[in-house]
Amino acid sequence: MKKAGQVIISVFVLFTLFVIGSKAVERYRQSGTEIPQTQVTDDKRHYILVTYFHGNVRCESCRKLENYTKTMIAGAFQKELESGLVEFRSVNVDKPENEKYIDKYGLTTKQVIVSELDNGVEKRWKDLDRIWSLLDDEEGFKMYEEMEIRSWLNEVKK
Repeated sequence: MKKAGQVIISVFVLFTLFVIGSKAVERYRQSGTEIPQTQVTDDKRHYILVTYFHGNVRCESCRKLENYTKTMIAGAFQKELESGLVEFRSVNVDKPENEKYIDKYGLTTKQVIVSELDNGVEKRWKDLDRIWSLLDDEEGFKMYEEMEIRSWLNEVKK
């Protein structure tokens, strides 16, 4: 009888944790920042592409990386997004059509890559490799990414 009570309590606790976790995930999904779609569709432009690479399995930290990046870009580069000077995309490398990026960029985990594209050709790229060490410092994370992207933008605008 004592074991049955312990099992019932354990099941109740697990169920409660599941419900709380599910609600937290749903709140997170609903709070996602939307990046305005680039207005310029001409591949004959010179722009900065910021890509968040992820897989099918996405933990809380991985989602945080993407959310920090999206909110920073939406806030700091609104004019550049609207004009097409900056573009953001999220790419799932577990999809067969995206596996090519694993070798191209040496992807080993969830990563943010900044690329300079000119007339549809990638001229250079950089892995923003400090994002994982700044994961617990949202302000520092966003400042690091913004500084990197701004330095690239200054060169593109020349």
